[in-house]
Amino acid sequence: MKRALFLAALAMMALVPTSVAAAPAAPTAQCLPGATTQFDMAGTYRATNMHVEVFPCGGIYVEWTNSAGTHAAGYGTGAHASDGVVATLITEDGLDGQPGLVIKAAEPGYVQVATVDASFNIVRIYRLRKTA
Repeated sequence: MKRALFLAALAMMALVPTSVAAAPAAPTAQCLPGATTQFDMAGTYRATNMHVEVFPCGGIYVEWTNSAGTHAAGYGTGAHASDGVVATLITEDGLDGQPGLVIKAAEPGYVQVATVDASFNIVRIYRLRKTA
């Protein structure tokens, strides 16, 4: 349910392309002007207890499981970092209880997801493998 609400919010914010079925290889007119695009990292990434979806025209969905259960968070991308994107929380619960993420390309087929606090101090870093 949380995932469906997040995806609906992203669509209403025009952060996802009109055709979500296949991410285009290069930016196209599908993205709104001014969108923080992330075509180079778009896709699904997984780790043992986490899965992350990076949308080509902006927006990131994160789902993770810990001792308290399964949680989900939606992030809106607002800026590019070197080799990555900076995203801020747009739903109620954030990964590690933090308001921000930085996603950066790692070795081929992997990304690093870092949770950051309000001052952009790194709280924790995760390594995820691209699966789609």
